[in-house]
Amino acid sequence: MRIPLLFFCVFCSLCGPALSPVHAIELWLYHPVNLLVDKNVDALETIWRRASAAGYSHVLLHDSKFSRLGEMDARYFKNVERVKKLAAELKLEIVPGLFSVGYSNDLLSQDPNLIEALPVKGVPLAVQNGIARLADPGAPTLPGGDFSDLKKWSWKDGNVVADHGAARVTDPNGANARIVEKLKVQPFRQYHVSVRVKTQDFKGTPEVKALAARGGQLNWENLGVKPTQDWTVHHAVFNSQDNTEVNLFLGVWGGKTGSLWWDDAKIEEVVFLNLVRRPGAPLAITTADGKPLVEGRDFEPFKDPHEIARRRKTPRELLPRRDGL
Repeated sequence: MRIPLLFFCVFCSLCGPALSPVHAIELWLYHPVNLLVDKNVDALETIWRRASAAGYSHVLLHDSKFSRLGEMDARYFKNVERVKKLAAELKLEIVPGLFSVGYSNDLLSQDPNLIEALPVKGVPLAVQNGIARLADPGAPTLPGGDFSDLKKWSWKDGNVVADHGAARVTDPNGANARIVEKLKVQPFRQYHVSVRVKTQDFKGTPEVKALAARGGQLNWENLGVKPTQDWTVHHAVFNSQDNTEVNLFLGVWGGKTGSLWWDDAKIEEVVFLNLVRRPGAPLAITTADGKPLVEGRDFEPFKDPHEIARRRKTPRELLPRRDGL
């Protein structure tokens, strides 16, 4: 592994004259590593010695385990002490990367309620026999969802064809192959899409995409469709955000060879999906005339059974095994 000295030299030549002489340029090494694995520390030592010799003064050290120190055993902390001792010898200052913002799996494995939440507003509910259900007569539907008549969809690419009550794509050879429905939605509502998918030696990535009519993608799930699979139900969810029109795409962008079938597509408005519970994301339910209802008094407390089951498991059961775990 080469230490990127060139970047710092160019930076100095471009920016050096404008810098105050009292602030020397610092050379930092970014080093992501899994300190649970002994051989990783061996490799780290080689790199850090080269960095020190080249004039580096700081190491931005990142390890996903920094978010799970309470789960680590003595072997991990032995390696941590070894790294600290090496840094002291080489006069390198360790700056730990503690906040994994972006791909925040490490942090969210401890508490998924720390995730950034999308708001859901004004969802109408009707109570009958003590049970509240969503009651939105304007919720969108898919009239062509059974694929008996592809003309019921808003539009499609020419290589999407009818095949015994399903929509089929065969050998797109790099072309887009999509079928689309234009939907009227309410702002800041949640929607669940389900569809059956079958493939045969298909090279490409089948996707369900909700695209705002004025631009912007609203969902990012990977459906996980296999190159060859029998009919399997796949799911996607999206929040409409501040949009009133959404184009729902079922298809593939730049697929290559093989066959892909779609059937039984449905959309439903849903509420309390992936509900985040923390002070910064309050839950507010009112009567039709605006009277606030109190959780635990006027309605049962909200609990996610999947989250309860998740917390009953040990951290080792929850987290994928990789890099020696």
